[in-house]
Amino acid sequence: MKKLIQMTVSMLKIGLIGFGGGNALIPVIQKEIVEEKGLITGEEYEKDIVAAALTPGALPVEIAAGVGKNVAGKKGMILAAVAMAFPGAALTILMMAGMDGLNNRILTQIQYASIGITAFIMCLLTEYIHSAFQDYIVKRHRMKAWGVCLGVFVLTAGRYLYRIFQVDATPLFSISTIEMLAIAFFAILVTDCKFNWQKMMPVCIVAAVYLLCIGKAKVIDNSIVTWTIRGVMIVLSIHSFVKSSYKKKKKRKKMLKPIVMDVTAWLCFALILSLPAWLYFAKDTSLFFVKGVASSLISFGGGDAYLTIADGLFVPDYISESSFYNYLILIVNILPGSILCKTLSGIGYAYGVHVSGMTLGGFWMAAVGFAVSVMASAAVFDVIYHLYEYLENIDVFINIKKSIKVIVSGLLLTVMTGLIQSSMTLGQNKDYPWFTILIMIFAIYGLNLFLLKKAKCKNLLLIGMSLVLSMGLCNAMGV
Repeated sequence: MKKLIQMTVSMLKIGLIGFGGGNALIPVIQKEIVEEKGLITGEEYEKDIVAAALTPGALPVEIAAGVGKNVAGKKGMILAAVAMAFPGAALTILMMAGMDGLNNRILTQIQYASIGITAFIMCLLTEYIHSAFQDYIVKRHRMKAWGVCLGVFVLTAGRYLYRIFQVDATPLFSISTIEMLAIAFFAILVTDCKFNWQKMMPVCIVAAVYLLCIGKAKVIDNSIVTWTIRGVMIVLSIHSFVKSSYKKKKKRKKMLKPIVMDVTAWLCFALILSLPAWLYFAKDTSLFFVKGVASSLISFGGGDAYLTIADGLFVPDYISESSFYNYLILIVNILPGSILCKTLSGIGYAYGVHVSGMTLGGFWMAAVGFAVSVMASAAVFDVIYHLYEYLENIDVFINIKKSIKVIVSGLLLTVMTGLIQSSMTLGQNKDYPWFTILIMIFAIYGLNLFLLKKAKCKNLLLIGMSLVLSMGLCNAMGV
């Protein structure tokens, strides 16, 4: 019980400071749950990361579900996922409920606070990358590992770098996280992590053509070529996977029964939380429930990608265009937590108010949106996790476990760049130039790094110090 309480409190805390998206929270969760609390082992956490990276939905919620299951079974799985998603979703609903009374001062103070949290998270990201390159396996291939890490960064960070340096052009490469992972896993599958010309040459050619098809500049803007190259990647990946799976015959865990039980537990959770809305407007709730699940299951590519999905599925039938673009998008981008969970909860609130004509109806439908976002993300993660456990002894998954830290490190460099760019926009339309914000971020970041490495300060102290400095400095300077 003590571990369950510790874990739930930690997940609530992480959910409350969860700026920067899912990848940014990987080292935050690791430091809190693995290193400081010792609730699960590093190997168990790595399995959660691999499974979450392969799964659509809210990544921090998925990782939380995996951690919770390792700590306290199904009860821990549900509590951890809900605790991670709840702070951001609750704040979104409350701000949607009071959006007519929101003033710029409140939103500005949240942005000021986000600067300090950004510096704190950047510090933990730096520590994670450093620890990833201290791994014994990575040390043996340090130059290759750095090449992969920087390659991932260059391919994914283009849009942020162009905005930081105010380059008015379209970056050649600025691919999404899921596209990057698709390329990375394709390379791992086909090369079997053997860096010889016979294996590397075809992989490099196929990957290069694919990049030219999906890059922002779309050098090859032809759907036939794009889908042909995707087909080639899928066929080669499946061939390599089947070949690898038959190479070694090892005892594997049963997975069908635990999958059915876990998915059933998640479905019961979502139905119970949705019950008030179902009792009062059953048909409307059923349609929203189904669309919410569908939107979660196709939400590859991070928060920005989900906003596009939500626009297509819910605007204007469930939320007006003005409410979606003028309020909800602004709110979900300045608040911590999963964009998927915040967005679906906010849409649920707007839809509930519209259908019932009262605020209480909005809260009931928001609960449906929240339940669906958590349930769909965690249930699919659970299926992938059990599949991963079933197959983890084959070579391809052993190679993925070896490589995942390096790939994630490259993505975290992109996250850091995105956090910096996001905070720099606070200086727009203000009396102070953007570089004032940049100096502030790196000053607080440097102090965090010093206190973490030299004084061994705990997360809570670093967060408090970062908030006091960022809000104090911003308000004092009148940024």
